[in-house]
Amino acid sequence: MLPEGWKRTTFEDHIDLLSGNPFKSAEYSNDPTDIRLLRGDNIEPGKLRWRDAKFWPTERIHNLTRYSLQQGDFVIAMDRTWVSSGLKVAEVRSADLPCLLVQRVSRIRALPTLCQSLLKQYFSGYSFENYVKSVETETAVPHISAQQIKDFPFLLPPLPEQKKIAAILSTWDRAIEGTEKLLANSQQQKKALMQQLLTGKKRLPGFTGEWKNIALGELEKKGFLELGRGNVISKKDIAAHPGQNPIYSSSVKNCGLMGTYGHYMFDEELISWSVDGGGHFFHRKKHKFSITNVSGYMRVDQKNLNYKFLCSQLQFLHEKLHFDYQTKAHPSVIRDLYILNTPPLAEQKAIAAVLTTADEEITALESDLSHLRQEKKALIQQLLTGKRRVTVD
Repeated sequence: MLPEGWKRTTFEDHIDLLSGNPFKSAEYSNDPTDIRLLRGDNIEPGKLRWRDAKFWPTERIHNLTRYSLQQGDFVIAMDRTWVSSGLKVAEVRSADLPCLLVQRVSRIRALPTLCQSLLKQYFSGYSFENYVKSVETETAVPHISAQQIKDFPFLLPPLPEQKKIAAILSTWDRAIEGTEKLLANSQQQKKALMQQLLTGKKRLPGFTGEWKNIALGELEKKGFLELGRGNVISKKDIAAHPGQNPIYSSSVKNCGLMGTYGHYMFDEELISWSVDGGGHFFHRKKHKFSITNVSGYMRVDQKNLNYKFLCSQLQFLHEKLHFDYQTKAHPSVIRDLYILNTPPLAEQKAIAAVLTTADEEITALESDLSHLRQEKKALIQQLLTGKRRVTVD
């Protein structure tokens, strides 16, 4: 039963949707003082990014004013609308202006029957996300149409209740944005710490020992570490050998369960990385797990090297070297490519402890952010279906 005053409807009767203009790429401007073009590539879940922005000559916009975006507009990418990190829908902010709407992107504004600030919450909820997944055309480039967006079915409360719901959910948005800023600051602070501590530019109190530059291959020859590559593990293998041990693949995430596979099953601390993806090193804590052939592994002699320090050094070098995604990070490649700057073991441990503290702060903020987002989605589900009612003054 619908709450009193609510009705079932679709977006078509309550939004103004405009699809972008087919600007010709041959006529793009290279002058960053010209007008930015908002393409699907500029939309990330919840925000716009202007890296590698394209521009349109300012003197040629006189017939294109209808494609000028305004603060508070919502834009949605029509191609690959849903990605693993969420829906490519974002609100246009003052810092994004001026900009022009490009083909395969749609601009959405609420009509008088729908509160503009509530429109954001419909895009943030599970219902719209699941709807997009269900209607997105499965082709080489998954996409949705303007009509499919208009056909999205939803429950519409009366305007006073819309405004109250939007006000409640906006407090969650502010909490999420605040946590995002704290997380970004912590990540920047850790990068600064790595730049200082992993290069020896800043020494921790009480340490004066000499630092040495040495390649991974030389460390391997000394017996300080062992470099290798995982085993080929197929879906058939997983089905035939059910177990309780996680598998780490090129995504370096738990992707299944299986039993023991010789020396590719580990019960010790390791450093692992993506062989095909060119890096991103991870320190694996001691427990039983398997590594596939698209991941490399590194056993470390803890009497001479500290796991966490070495992993931080490798990640720091990986980012510094600007490894291309297509570059293959096979053990044979990184043996000579990665030259480590290493202090004595005691200082390695001290530096690792400082960076671990920074990591723990980042992990805690990531957890807080994830919980806030999930709790807000659950609240949206209740408020926008009338399961939980609000008091309207």
